[in-house]
Amino acid sequence: MPPTGRRPARPQAGSPTRTPARPPARPPAKPSGKPRARTQDRPQGRAHGKTQAGPQDRSQTGPQDKTQDRTRGPSRPARSPARPQGAHRDTRSDRTERPAAPAGREGFIPVSREAAGRPDARHKTAGARPQQGKPHGPRGPRSAGKDRPRSGAAPAHARHDRPGKPTNGRTPADTLPTEPAPRPVPTEPLPVLYQDRHVVIVNKPAGLPVHAGPRTGLCVEDWFPQLSRRADGPWLVHRLDADTAGCLAIALRKQPLLAMQQAFANHTARKTYWAIVRNGPTEEKGRIDLPLVRESTPSGWHMRPDPAPKPANAAKNAATTLWRVLGRGKGLCWLELTLLSGRTHQARVHCAAMGWPIVGDALYGKADAQGLHLLAQGLSLPLDPTITVTAPPPPSMHAALRACGWEPDAP
Repeated sequence: MPPTGRRPARPQAGSPTRTPARPPARPPAKPSGKPRARTQDRPQGRAHGKTQAGPQDRSQTGPQDKTQDRTRGPSRPARSPARPQGAHRDTRSDRTERPAAPAGREGFIPVSREAAGRPDARHKTAGARPQQGKPHGPRGPRSAGKDRPRSGAAPAHARHDRPGKPTNGRTPADTLPTEPAPRPVPTEPLPVLYQDRHVVIVNKPAGLPVHAGPRTGLCVEDWFPQLSRRADGPWLVHRLDADTAGCLAIALRKQPLLAMQQAFANHTARKTYWAIVRNGPTEEKGRIDLPLVRESTPSGWHMRPDPAPKPANAAKNAATTLWRVLGRGKGLCWLELTLLSGRTHQARVHCAAMGWPIVGDALYGKADAQGLHLLAQGLSLPLDPTITVTAPPPPSMHAALRACGWEPDAP
């Protein structure tokens, strides 16, 4: 028919469509004894990018299409109907029908509120996975924390098997670190024995610690804002036991602090103590060379003598005390102690090791109602000029000192 120059009319809806002729197929491979069956999970409709004609399309093709169908080899199993557009592809090989889930959430077996507390209430169906831990609420795991009674062991967002341990990585509100309580503000100044632009020497009362620690209440550091308004400082030059009264040096500048610390390290700074001991030595003066070592026990820590220290710790544990008798009383002795080394509890341990413990020493001797009878009486610092101060004895030591011959107007 000669061309007319007109476009062919579009096929109407419902009329059969003709597919283009397929190219010649490859010659079939040699049979291996058993024809290879196509798996049923292979996508339908399109294969390797080529359009395949359905059964209805093949019946309306021409003779050329029938000739190509004969060359395709052994017959193949019938294809399943094409999957509707947008439907979920089922890739399982068995293609078994899943039983319909009951009303509600898919795959969830609801139970009554009364049966929610029984461990086997949700596992009566065959093949159900046994539940681990505590049973969930009637609406499932998400509402279990709301329906079950709160015993206070775990918050609502925490795991049920670990009370108090959240699963979202956050710290429970009741375990968040709280800010430390504000330090108390002293209302009275410390008694000052000496003060200049570089150093302040105070008379520390007995029972007042130098640092904030387990004891509640004031410490010497709470007076620092009253001593200096500088951003850097003040600093403690050395320490005293909380139960020991007497001279305590505080540096107001960095350079004097380093100079005084070097003097204590070189043993050029001199510290003198007054102590009331029980019994007392028979001689008038003497020297104690006894290394000390710190020992920790379940009830706390203390210092003990170490007569034979290891060579590596010999210099570190060395401790030397010079003593001199100032007066004697009934069962008491008034001693002046000069510490050539600044070990912790040195005066107390040395006196107890010699057989005359300090009165009121509850740790190394026997407690007393008047407290520890130990006073840091004198302090000499080799600065320019040299600073030498003395502290008066506290009222708690007056009775014992008088029993040993001390006079209030005596130095």
